[in-house]
Amino acid sequence: MSYVAFSTALVLGLPGSILALIPLSRMPLKPSTLYIQLLAASDFASLLTASLVYYKIVGQKDMTDQDNLIKWFGRTFQCFSHWLLVLICLERYVAVRFPLQKARLYTMQNTSLTCLAVFSLSLVHFVLFAITFIESLKIWNLMFFIIIVFLSVYIFVPMLLITLFTTLTAVEMRRSRRRRQTIVTTVGSSSASKLEAEITRIMFLTALFFVILTLPMLAYHLYDRIDYYWLHTETCPFYKAVDFFVFYASASLSYFNHAVNFFIYMFGAPGFRQQFLSYFC
Repeated sequence: MSYVAFSTALVLGLPGSILALIPLSRMPLKPSTLYIQLLAASDFASLLTASLVYYKIVGQKDMTDQDNLIKWFGRTFQCFSHWLLVLICLERYVAVRFPLQKARLYTMQNTSLTCLAVFSLSLVHFVLFAITFIESLKIWNLMFFIIIVFLSVYIFVPMLLITLFTTLTAVEMRRSRRRRQTIVTTVGSSSASKLEAEITRIMFLTALFFVILTLPMLAYHLYDRIDYYWLHTETCPFYKAVDFFVFYASASLSYFNHAVNFFIYMFGAPGFRQQFLSYFC
């Protein structure tokens, strides 16, 4: 099952990310579109690097240090995609809650710096990868803390922030219809206002799929840590088989998070779809 799921994610995600960048590159360069452009590029890099080692991991073949380095390098891009979605959700919340201050807060320079900051945060995976090779630290049993840091930066904190900002944006939009009217008047043209509305719609859909597709992976790792230190169900005869299946099924499912964005843009944003079709037709 994991082979089929991951292969499907590759078939959909790799060309989808490239196709998404075509109309995105033609959109006006602004903070919101820059985030989405980087998200498409990061999703492509995530799937590409994963394709180099995933089948070897699932097949339980011997992993070289180079393979492990590629795996952690891919996790850096996966983490970067998650944090870019956090920035998109935050930017949409600011656009809805503080429309008059958005232009001052979100300059291209500030946006570029925030992207650089979250990419630097994503590089913590390389630090974790290096720690696993330090023999003097292994006696401290640091693997528990390494996994906690990994889960926090990779899934837990991004999911928490994405859920928070998405909820706040939805509540704010529901409570203040007039404020949405103000956004339309401040963007300066009907085409610009439609673009803002479509980006907000994309944010909601992308956040929803992120939570759905990555929640099984988070739940698995949380249960695995609890089981390892307190429950000890690994003594069950079927534990290893079930653990193997659940882990790779949830991991394969999480890769769909990087594969579905093109289809979200196509079916959730009419303006994106029109630009995409006009490019080829």
